[in-house]
Amino acid sequence: MIQLDHVIYGTSDLEAAADRFGTEFGLTALPEVGRHPGGTANRCIAVGGTQYIELLTPYGEGAIGDWVRRRIADGDGWLMWSVTTDALEFEAARLGLEITEGRVTHQDGTVGSWRSAGSTRREVTRGGLPFWVCYDDPDGTRPEIWGRRLAETDCGMPLQGMAWLEVGIARPELQRWLGSDAAIPVRAVNSARGGLLRVAVATPEREIVIS
Repeated sequence: MIQLDHVIYGTSDLEAAADRFGTEFGLTALPEVGRHPGGTANRCIAVGGTQYIELLTPYGEGAIGDWVRRRIADGDGWLMWSVTTDALEFEAARLGLEITEGRVTHQDGTVGSWRSAGSTRREVTRGGLPFWVCYDDPDGTRPEIWGRRLAETDCGMPLQGMAWLEVGIARPELQRWLGSDAAIPVRAVNSARGGLLRVAVATPEREIVIS
């Protein structure tokens, strides 16, 4: 089963970005700062289920951090998005992708890990197509952990996950990448800018739309 997993917002200042999302959209970032070996750090905003918005900034030295610096040279903004699947090997083989491993070190010293595919493809790094991810969760506790994280944010309204994404990409290209059986709420639109354009978070009363 293929599902939306998370979206990535690049920023030069984690604290300022967290303040913006809180002030403008009522979305509260978790206080923990995670650090990745590729030269980045993040804070996450739980939006329902296991879905989240990742605020990502360069941190130290590393190729991924250098890429983020280039992408946000003209200002903060959306970078990438991902889908999760429990059939990562199948999807990677179908598209001819290499599977790589990733990890993040939490402030309490614990390490989260995952496998992903496609994150270095040109249209993926530009935000037009998602990368694929599969989390290491042998005990099946990931939904419970994200449920606690959502409760911790206490943003004053129930968040029900991502309602939809708007992406500047040709629909046939998106369908080929995701496969004919995928049914996820992504709007493919014609846009000179391309990439991930807007993200909508669902609540019982309205959609929070973030450009």
